[in-house]
Amino acid sequence: MKMRKLLLILGLAMCGEGLVCLITPKSYLKLWKFDWAPADYNDLLDNLSASPGLVRALAAAELALGMWLTFHELSRRREN
Repeated sequence: MKMRKLLLILGLAMCGEGLVCLITPKSYLKLWKFDWAPADYNDLLDNLSASPGLVRALAAAELALGMWLTFHELSRRREN
């Protein structure tokens, strides 16, 4: 039961994150840059910021997966 709730919460979080990233990919990636992070990590974020179309595609995939997970868990709850 706890695992189902966690999966539901994960699905909802993925939906929210995917939607925000889909709307404003560059601003969203800036949130994940940290001074203390490894240089390779920040370089990856810089490279992703240069191609917002790719970021939007990844965000759409995350949103779709989050919606599937959320509706899958909700349907399992209705069955029980």
